[in-house]
Amino acid sequence: INAFLVIDFSLLKSEIVALLRVRILVVCHRVVSSVLSYYLSESKCAVGLLHLSVGVNHSGLREYFISDYRLPVIDCFTDLGVTFNSKFNFSSHIDKISHRASLRAKLILKCFSTRNFDILKRAFCTFVRPLLEYASVVWNPHYKKDINKIESVQRRFTKFLPGQYCSSYEQRLNNLGLESLNRRRLTALRPCYVL
Repeated sequence: INAFLVIDFSLLKSEIVALLRVRILVVCHRVVSSVLSYYLSESKCAVGLLHLSVGVNHSGLREYFISDYRLPVIDCFTDLGVTFNSKFNFSSHIDKISHRASLRAKLILKCFSTRNFDILKRAFCTFVRPLLEYASVVWNPHYKKDINKIESVQRRFTKFLPGQYCSSYEQRLNNLGLESLNRRRLTALRPCYVL
């Protein structure tokens, strides 16, 4: 049994949209559970309010229920590995990936017995850089503090390579044949703006 429901949410206010989405979820839950004996885990569901305006709070938000379970209101969302808050700010995501990448870069420097630039560079590009570049087109930072936080991972890694401690960051990148992470993100964004 295939059931399709199409609603143009752009014409409705955000609170009505949230109410309709929860009601649609409950209806779909009942249909799917009756047809396929599939049950929705209410404890994994939540209500989130996405807004870009200043001064909006959750105090006026209605309470939503699924099977007499009150859905909690959350401010931070994770979708496909990218974390953002209700104002589409990605600072929490940048903090998380910078921390994970920094730990992984330190582990490479600690665990690899070789000090060959080529091997360490390949290890960094294989194990650390994908953490810092995953879905960067979506969360590309525009705050200087976020850009510096991401760049500091590569800056610190290249600084602790043998013979590179006293060199500037740009010289280290030239010696290793690397680009800055900010430049790589901007290069990845270029096809998005081509018409």
